[in-house]
Amino acid sequence: DTDRSRGLGDVYKRQDIYGFDYTKKRMCVNIDIDDFLNMTYDKRSAIQNNMIRVKNNVSRDCNVNCYYAHFRNNFLIYCLFSKNVSDIDIVSDVRKVTKALQKQLDAAEYKYHISISTVGDSIAHISTSFKQSLDALPLGMKLYPNKKSYMYQDMLVYNLMHSSMNYEQIYGIYSSCLLYTSDAAD
Repeated sequence: DTDRSRGLGDVYKRQDIYGFDYTKKRMCVNIDIDDFLNMTYDKRSAIQNNMIRVKNNVSRDCNVNCYYAHFRNNFLIYCLFSKNVSDIDIVSDVRKVTKALQKQLDAAEYKYHISISTVGDSIAHISTSFKQSLDALPLGMKLYPNKKSYMYQDMLVYNLMHSSMNYEQIYGIYSSCLLYTSDAAD
């Protein structure tokens, strides 16, 4: 238990150093720029600098406190909210942030996809929200190939199945549903 307390103390200290307000409710918005890791250093640097400007513009225009981080080809914007803001209002505000991001990314002519976590407020949710945003990306691209943004909560059933079932089990359910719907149509 003291190791856990010491570990949480380290987390709090790091978040204080980097300016991340861990006391707020949050959603993680992950922006994935296509082929980012294969670009030249100069192009990657230009995109990284532009993403900071994009975050600042969106934060100002949408009046949402945003924390920016970059990890490999993931540009993360944690949207931070007071604990007394309802989850419904948070999701609504993050949808506005996402639309504003898309507008700026389209203007910069980037090829991108955006994936968004659920709302959370615990320390553990910081990493969970990052993972959710990563998990939403490939599934969203398959389920909604004509969209550029995907919310984890919109695919919750698929994500639950994916985390608890193997491919054969999921395919069995899918096949049963198709047979049932085709029988009902006849």
